[in-house]
Amino acid sequence: MNNIEIIHDAELDTLNDVIRSFEKHGIKYYLGFGTLLGAIRHQGFIPWDDDVDLFIPRPDFEKIKRYEKDIIPQPYILSGNTISNNSPHTFILRIENPLKCFHIEKNGRVLKQNVWLDLFPIDGMPSNRLLRMLLFFRLRIQFVLLRIARSSLYGVAKNTKRSYVEKCVIAINKVFHIGRLFNLRNIVDGFDKILKKHSFDTSKYVCPLTIDYMEKCICDRDWFGDGIMITFENIEKVVVPIDSDAILKNIYGDYKQLPPIERRHPKHSILINESH
Repeated sequence: MNNIEIIHDAELDTLNDVIRSFEKHGIKYYLGFGTLLGAIRHQGFIPWDDDVDLFIPRPDFEKIKRYEKDIIPQPYILSGNTISNNSPHTFILRIENPLKCFHIEKNGRVLKQNVWLDLFPIDGMPSNRLLRMLLFFRLRIQFVLLRIARSSLYGVAKNTKRSYVEKCVIAINKVFHIGRLFNLRNIVDGFDKILKKHSFDTSKYVCPLTIDYMEKCICDRDWFGDGIMITFENIEKVVVPIDSDAILKNIYGDYKQLPPIERRHPKHSILINESH
């Protein structure tokens, strides 16, 4: 097997163990983002994808955090994107497999990374479009504060494409060190407070948020429903939303069209090793 096939094999083992535990404990989940796209378009992984995403309704997401020791099977570990993690997704959970690792290239360095599954909470959204715009505005402000605070504490990643506004903010912060005035923990917790304001169970619109797409993630809650079972690679029964087509069109547009060849490459991985 080549590197990406070895990664897929390790991720399938992790995914199978995790969803069986979720089923045992009554945790609702759906394949999400690129994993859902791969399931519908390729009947498995996108050939060049190297991670797994799951959508979790907020009530079940909180249950996972509360009953972690019962729900997360051994040897897997549950981690959050903490204040020291450079990812913007501070509001997700991650299930890591410490027995399998691969290497990622970050800022010119090669770092070891456990194989993981990302869990994205599905949160309720306001029915009013203007209120949704206000919510996303608050999240963007939170994200800017997060970047400023982190750049003061941990520096700025090199070789990263940035908008003109972001470059200006970083330059100003480099001179005046504004980020030192912020409480990083409060900023990270602020994402949760904003996202949890509207109940998943009573909202017409919901959102499995990612910073990359924002408004495109707004979905009708009925599109998820109780889910349907499909086959994903060698796993016979995994859950996807009832109307996966509507969700994928919302997020990706014409998702059945393959991207250009130059964009068909792994986002994170280089190679894989098995830990000893």
